[in-house]
Amino acid sequence: MDKTEDGRITGFLINFSKLNDLYGITKVELYGGYNLDIEGLTKDDIEVRYHLLRERAIALGVLKEIKE
Repeated sequence: MDKTEDGRITGFLINFSKLNDLYGITKVELYGGYNLDIEGLTKDDIEVRYHLLRERAIALGVLKEIKE
């Protein structure tokens, strides 16, 4: 994974409460180190897909990096 001045990134936390319309999560994928895909369903069973860059997800409060 990435190495930074603060330490090595060992994991991630995803804050689903920031994605207001999601009721159920069907898939979460972090790939390429910089892309985050979240798929899920609304309360009306409508499929929703979010594609965010890692930096943008961090800025929105959706993704938090856990470092050593």
